[in-house]
Amino acid sequence: MFADVLPTNRWFGFAFLAFVVGSVLWLATPHQSAAKPTPPPKTPSSGSLTILIQGLRNNDGRVSLTLYNRADGYPMKPKLAFAKRETSIQNKQVRFVFPALPFGTYAVAAYHDENANGKLDTNWIGIPREGTAASNNAKGFMGPPKFRDARFDFKQTPLTVSMKMNY
Repeated sequence: MFADVLPTNRWFGFAFLAFVVGSVLWLATPHQSAAKPTPPPKTPSSGSLTILIQGLRNNDGRVSLTLYNRADGYPMKPKLAFAKRETSIQNKQVRFVFPALPFGTYAVAAYHDENANGKLDTNWIGIPREGTAASNNAKGFMGPPKFRDARFDFKQTPLTVSMKMNY
């Protein structure tokens, strides 16, 4: 039937037959759509951290807070802190919110600047005269608390860390 149409060269007929069979097999095979696959949902890399400090003895002055993401400088060198905040006091407590903080390990140090002079007042041997607080309610021995005692892991959102002001 196709003998009149096909050239007499056997190789051409063989190639034509292979082409037809291959095309039929390719059309019969299911193929993925051209649309790109949906990537898996991204895991958030930051979240909302709230620091709540209670137990202030009055509403005078302000509370200064430093947030550290490493031990360097904690808590005595605020210039090395990851973030610094200051706020007024209401109902003998304060709240600091970090809405888009990268997940990680942090430690918080804060003080109640009762006379609003912008510094932590101490006596002649360096003991604070104003209130201080640290995350995990860490306390120091013969000095301020250590980063390792005050650190916490921030890996879920939202997270609230509660602290108590000590005088």
